[in-house]
Amino acid sequence: MTPKRRYLSVALGAWSALAVAACGGSKTGPTPDAPQITCPAAPNPVESLDGSAQAVAFPAPTVTAGQPPLNTTCVPASGSSFTIGTTSVTCTTTDARARTASCSFNVVVLPQPKLSVTSFLAFGDSLTWGEDGRDAASVTSVGQHIYAQLVGQTYPDDLLAALRARYMQQQVSVTNAGCPGESLSDPGRFSDKANCLGVREDDPSAFRRLTSLVSIHRWDAVLLMEGSNDVNTASGDSTVLPIAIGYLRQMIETAKGGGMRVIVATVPPMVPPGVGGRAKGYLVVPKFNDMVRALATSESVPLADVYGAFGSDAPSLIGFDGLHPNAAGYQRIADTFFATIKSSLETNTTPTRARVR
Repeated sequence: MTPKRRYLSVALGAWSALAVAACGGSKTGPTPDAPQITCPAAPNPVESLDGSAQAVAFPAPTVTAGQPPLNTTCVPASGSSFTIGTTSVTCTTTDARARTASCSFNVVVLPQPKLSVTSFLAFGDSLTWGEDGRDAASVTSVGQHIYAQLVGQTYPDDLLAALRARYMQQQVSVTNAGCPGESLSDPGRFSDKANCLGVREDDPSAFRRLTSLVSIHRWDAVLLMEGSNDVNTASGDSTVLPIAIGYLRQMIETAKGGGMRVIVATVPPMVPPGVGGRAKGYLVVPKFNDMVRALATSESVPLADVYGAFGSDAPSLIGFDGLHPNAAGYQRIADTFFATIKSSLETNTTPTRARVR
């Protein structure tokens, strides 16, 4: 290249650089847009069962544009401990040109849940008492049924454990008032009720037994699950179910009149063939439960749908006699009552106003 051409090339390069600088550009292309940040959706409220701060994790925010490298932080950070109330989280990103963008969302920690009532009376027949549904325990001898309780694993036992685990600041109690062999529609059928809580010598009916217990004013709420023995009887007598529902209605009204809250339950399914005719009413169970559902609606009381909760799992939850649950079955009943208690008797928990940290 001649000296003249070399001079022109250098001059043109210098002019090009000056032109780019004058226009505010660079050889690498246009300046990136300022960064933009989008916060994640606020996490679901977290409960503090014991009143302590709770660790809450959330996804990282989404950042677009900006001049790399970008530095993004959230305060408080994901996984931090949040006290009861509503805390504002602010996320900020900064790019290489010191441009920033921010967004925020709230983390809510709910205070300890509470029940409006704390003492429960679990009232019913052998399914409340907790007769053992395993084939080694439930037996018959010379036509006389021998009752065997699944000690420590009845539905009232399981329910109490669940209530105490959730409502830690309250003294919750569940009294088992189950009475094996009890029938709503035929109160004099069984003679082994002497040990049943609240039984009266002058009238051993389930209705009078509950009336006696209501008059004590010891419990805030009653959990009613009764009628399986009536269902078995109703398989051969169509007049039984209306009588049983009539007594169940009187029991609900008596409890409400005594200032008690009431939760009524459908009865579990029966699994044929069973033994000793103890599951002979399996085809009647759905009809009886439909009547119980209608009763709950007409009396404006919560329903614990035990029958629905068993569903297709019934064969694995009912013992060899086709009537009584096994340990897993009693747990399912407890879970159903627990869910109903939580939805109908738990007081509202309102977080405090937002704090900025």
